[in-house]
Amino acid sequence: TMHNDSGRTVSIWSHPRSVDHGPLQHDASCDVCVVGGGIAGLSVAHALATEGKAVILIDDGPLCGGETYRTTAHLSAVPELGYRGVIAHQGKDRAAAVIEAHQWAINRTNELATGFGAECDFQQRDVIRISRHADPERAEQEMEAELEAAESLGVEASLASDTHPGLAHANPHMHIAGMAQFSPMSFCDALAHSAAEHNARLHTHTAMRGLDRQHNKLITCK
Repeated sequence: TMHNDSGRTVSIWSHPRSVDHGPLQHDASCDVCVVGGGIAGLSVAHALATEGKAVILIDDGPLCGGETYRTTAHLSAVPELGYRGVIAHQGKDRAAAVIEAHQWAINRTNELATGFGAECDFQQRDVIRISRHADPERAEQEMEAELEAAESLGVEASLASDTHPGLAHANPHMHIAGMAQFSPMSFCDALAHSAAEHNARLHTHTAMRGLDRQHNKLITCK
């Protein structure tokens, strides 16, 4: 049975969980406590545990029961603002750092998925960026400007005007290489197993209720 942990719908990208981690039953100490058991929290817990840190992860529901459970399963380094937009807002150097960080994350996900040997279904995919303009001339101008901005940031991209199965017309569009898609829940299952093998303690249905800064303690409840 597929669990519906939050919201009113079940994502088509969801995947049955293979492990159910129980709640924290008693006081415990660690080097780092990670609050939140989605893909971000599991990635942090896994990275710290493999570095030899004593890690406890807590989540007030099951692992990956929120946003991760409803992800679109694609990995993209294409900024929402577009390449020109992110340069305009951040400047070229910071924009390049943003793109580099996103691309590093895609490559790291590939490395982890390969190392786990799990059926994470990681696949390299091109991204197609479509002009917002229906007029072919304006669309071409926009895509040429986006391509110039992308190449200035070291992005591998090219223009095309061919008919694509996902496009209703043949207006110019941009192909961007180096992106990917994967099975996020399968990947998170593998992350959780690997983190546990490195002695990370993963506790579900354990909510953070406060922080005792004087004694450096996190207060939780089941």
